[in-house]
Amino acid sequence: MKRTLGVALLLMAALVVFAPSSDAGAYLGAGVTQTTLKLGDFPFDEHDSGAKLFAGWSFFRFFALEAGYYDLGNPGNSQFDLEPRAVSLAARGILPLGKHWELSAKAGYMGWDLGSSPTDDNGVDPTYGVGAAVVFAKHVSIRAEYECLNLDFGDMKIYSLGAAFRF
Repeated sequence: MKRTLGVALLLMAALVVFAPSSDAGAYLGAGVTQTTLKLGDFPFDEHDSGAKLFAGWSFFRFFALEAGYYDLGNPGNSQFDLEPRAVSLAARGILPLGKHWELSAKAGYMGWDLGSSPTDDNGVDPTYGVGAAVVFAKHVSIRAEYECLNLDFGDMKIYSLGAAFRF
């Protein structure tokens, strides 16, 4: 696992060094989320609305690193009072489809905290996702994304609709 991660980081560094810089730049964004949380052994399958903020750096048109903060609402029930929060760091691959459309895939890690009662679980786990965007004037995009976080005791799915502004 460490060897695979090391090779992946080395390849990403090589892409950064040899990438054309004309499409490089920072971006910021925000969105609304719909989170579904399923807990494996418990009769729990709840969802709620929330929000996310994200920032990233495009090294070139096809690759970016992105960090995010998630306030995932309150997908609780009478047994569990949950207020999940998360932060993420992910590599984002981008496939431009003409001037105004993009498909993307991301993979990385998400640190999460359920903020729950009666227990306060937290951890860091791999996350992945896919998305699509409509790009306006190369600086503004509207993004729809699906992200998944597989926990030891269940899974969290995050659907989002947001906007990003590229500098």
